[in-house]
Amino acid sequence: MSLSHPTSFTVCAADASTDAEWDDFVARHPYRALPHLRAARSLQTGWRADEDKSFLIKDSLGHVVAVCPLFLLDQPVLRWFRDRRLASSTISGNGPLIDLDLPRRLQADVLAFIEREMRRIARDIDASVVSVVLPVFAGERSVLSRYRHHPLLPFGYAEELLPMIVLDLDRPEAEIFAGFRKSSRPLIRQAERNGVNARPVATREEWLGFDEANQWTQADAALPRSAMERAWDELIAPGHAIALAVEHDGKPVSVIVVTIVNRVAHYLLSFNSPRAYELAANHVAVWEGICEARRRGARWFELGPLDYGVQKDAQIAHFKMGFGGIVWYQSRASLQLNPFRSATRELAVQSYRALKQRWRGAETAGRS
Repeated sequence: MSLSHPTSFTVCAADASTDAEWDDFVARHPYRALPHLRAARSLQTGWRADEDKSFLIKDSLGHVVAVCPLFLLDQPVLRWFRDRRLASSTISGNGPLIDLDLPRRLQADVLAFIEREMRRIARDIDASVVSVVLPVFAGERSVLSRYRHHPLLPFGYAEELLPMIVLDLDRPEAEIFAGFRKSSRPLIRQAERNGVNARPVATREEWLGFDEANQWTQADAALPRSAMERAWDELIAPGHAIALAVEHDGKPVSVIVVTIVNRVAHYLLSFNSPRAYELAANHVAVWEGICEARRRGARWFELGPLDYGVQKDAQIAHFKMGFGGIVWYQSRASLQLNPFRSATRELAVQSYRALKQRWRGAETAGRS
């Protein structure tokens, strides 16, 4: 990290000309997380995010003193309503990274400079919200135990705590497995007896062959072909992530991708064929992902958010809770720049969800 004591700062867009500086700064920072990686930025752009607005901060000597991942989300809400938002990540927590060798006063100055730049970008693109989600861990400690509250609260942001399911991997595999729900353990053992097994995905061609399962599993949220290619080229092939294929009778039925950054493993995504659910191959995929992450030195395994907002998210949360773990919290700070637009968006989403639940209830009653 830089040992300079800057008196002024400049902003540099994160692009090809600054890639090496970004990579070097992130690689040496003790609080780095998955979404800080340039490969993760690349994966999100064109998949869950519309445009990469990330930037670096340099001091008066030209040294990088901070990086700030940031993305434009410009997607329709309920098809007829659009809302432009800025978010630090669309896959898990990150937030800005600031040079820890700077004196605390200068770190605070850098954070204030970053916050002003995020507001400026939001104004320029007419974004209604700026949202920054912190990771669960900063080094070996949880972020909330290290910072107590989100650092952006003094700038007028509102904080929200998001539950995340986390497994402690600093235990024998048998003990981890014993912590799974009784409903999950027999499924995994039976699948293994039926010949379901996992192995690393060997080639780029094999990985891209899972695109059909990607489309079937993810539906509207499926990775575009270009994102599938970037996931292999920039995350899996360089070793930032593990891709495990789950097979039955020599045929792949499921695949899981687990990232490992700074001893924290993250269940990034999985694709399943229809047969995967019949064979419980999706359960085997997660179990094998946990075991492989542990073997590669991960201390924690993030299974994902505990979200019961809509039926699909509730089903996913129930599935992930089957693997044990405890609930830790991520801190998200949001700044409403256009409260009326944000309130309208939220009202539209909640109204749609209520109507959908009512329609589903009416359909169930009609079949009974």
